[in-house]
Amino acid sequence: MKARASFLVTMLTTLAACASPPPQASPPQAPPPQAEAPPQAETPPQAEAARPPWTQTIEVNNLCVTGVHVYIGDVPNGTTGDHLVLRGGGTSHFPRTPDGTLVIWIEDERGYGLVKVHVSRKMSHVEIGTSCQTLHAS
Repeated sequence: MKARASFLVTMLTTLAACASPPPQASPPQAPPPQAEAPPQAETPPQAEAARPPWTQTIEVNNLCVTGVHVYIGDVPNGTTGDHLVLRGGGTSHFPRTPDGTLVIWIEDERGYGLVKVHVSRKMSHVEIGTSCQTLHAS
């Protein structure tokens, strides 16, 4: 134990000795003179124009006490959507399609759709009911 403590002290002393102070900063030098750059044309704020009038995501609350199998997409057995499990009492956010809509399914363990809800542009919230088998969008 004493040898280990001695080794650690030696290593820390060596590291401290190797550490050097930071280099002294030299005074800033003026940049070399350059030719004047041509004026740039102003661009309109494209971010505002490209933003749709609806929120980009939909909030999904699981009021069920257990995890619920969910499919985000048009057809539960399709290959274009996402299969996932929302934990009991959890909240998640999912991106909408480019037109602002979304289809959310509750499915069984084998991936078969039990119930679905169509989310429109005006909706911002989906709830999975306490029975674990109902969906409500608002």
